[in-house]
Amino acid sequence: MLKMLKNNFSVLVRARFLLCSLILLAGFVIYETAVLYGKKWSAVQPLENVMTLGIYLFVTMMFISYEYLRKFYNNGVSEVLQTLDTKNKNTVAAFLVLVLYSFILCVILALIVIAEFLFFKISDPNHEYIRHIIICIFLNIYLVMQLAIMIGGSLATLKNRIVIYSIMTMMTLLSSPFAESMAYSIDMSDLTNHGSAGEMAFKF
Repeated sequence: MLKMLKNNFSVLVRARFLLCSLILLAGFVIYETAVLYGKKWSAVQPLENVMTLGIYLFVTMMFISYEYLRKFYNNGVSEVLQTLDTKNKNTVAAFLVLVLYSFILCVILALIVIAEFLFFKISDPNHEYIRHIIICIFLNIYLVMQLAIMIGGSLATLKNRIVIYSIMTMMTLLSSPFAESMAYSIDMSDLTNHGSAGEMAFKF
């Protein structure tokens, strides 16, 4: 398995665009998390700041997972690696590379947020808030990234890239704040229309 992981990682390294995307993603979220260190904000601000990164991680990991795992399904990489083991095991190893990346990134984020919390020297004798930090990052960051990897991997089994990118674009819009603002605007317009209709009925 270690040999397969090494070979799958080498595929990622050769795909320079994907490797650069993962490096830039890690650099972006680490910077956004660490930028508050030592600044006189509230003690909970660092964790709240991390929670806002979930949408970026979801979208980016979905696209990266699709492009990376597509190589194993459609570009013949799986056939090149067939001498090592079966195609299914190589695909699992490719998934593990992405899972390992997301795990390491979440550990780094958790350590930064904990360090920022400790900077304020707030009493936390039972480490309840530190456990809260770990749970929040696990549920809202790590699991979100795993969902993105699974979606990207599932779409990689398909062949029509136009349809796949349309699906991912739609999922991006639906999971973004844009969808919430649109829903809010629709709700407000409905309320306005109902209110106008009520006023007209009352006048009548």
